[in-house]
Amino acid sequence: CYYIVGVNVCGVVTDRGFRTCTQKELNSPIDSTYLITATVEDNRGVRTFWLQSQEQDFGSYELFRSTRDGKEPYSLIATLTSRSDTTYLDMDVDVQTTSYCYKVRVLDRCGHVSVKSNRGCNIVLGGTATGKPLYYFDLNWQDYDHWPAGVSGYTLERRVDTGVLRPIVAVNQTVFDYRDNRLDYDWGGYFYRIRAFEAPGGYNATSLSNEFYLFQPPELYVPDAFTPNGDDINDVWGTVPVFVRDYHMMVFNRWGEKVFDSKDKKLQWKGVMGNGKPSDNVFAWLVVYK
Repeated sequence: CYYIVGVNVCGVVTDRGFRTCTQKELNSPIDSTYLITATVEDNRGVRTFWLQSQEQDFGSYELFRSTRDGKEPYSLIATLTSRSDTTYLDMDVDVQTTSYCYKVRVLDRCGHVSVKSNRGCNIVLGGTATGKPLYYFDLNWQDYDHWPAGVSGYTLERRVDTGVLRPIVAVNQTVFDYRDNRLDYDWGGYFYRIRAFEAPGGYNATSLSNEFYLFQPPELYVPDAFTPNGDDINDVWGTVPVFVRDYHMMVFNRWGEKVFDSKDKKLQWKGVMGNGKPSDNVFAWLVVYK
């Protein structure tokens, strides 16, 4: 772009006059960029990636955000002035409930703007829990919107609260739900996440959903009798824990003496006191579990 300024005999420069630019940028927008992916990061924000602009007179990128349901119009959320700044983490979001869509446009230093890029929308994962007697979790998620080449498939990942996410099933691009009934009865709660894969012909991109937590409440069955007589039938006494993580069982005789104490939920009592002597035939128990 060009400006005309005047300089008087005293060397004083006047204000810039009317601006004019090259014919190409007068008649058509400058080249846009391509949004590679929008993905949830750290289960709190949405990170976007796009291609670096090739505009020779690069000025800035502008990042716009809307919601997938269309209830919010696209609005400017960030301006990045370095050509190499091709990613942005948006923390002003609720990734557990809302899918946000992003577009990028390019500005040159003369103020010309490109058309907005393709859009990228993060995936929201949800689900429900069904308890006894079936015990399963139903997961459902949105498609990734969108890659021009489409989605090649999705992987559902799972972890306990002390573990790392590992894939448990891979499904094709037309499947958006899964029933997980392969539950470990020692763990009542699981975190889940979806990973989407771009189909061939793109940039080998992926997109992660939010992590979604589902749990089965702990249950405990306690028998009311046993017969420790050595006939190998009901010779030991103990609980049957389901989805129990922390456990403390104490057994007392009729005089209030503690005859059994264990934090091992799978340990069975043989009906003897700590000194190895047989216990009475009447006892009380107290268990704390979660």
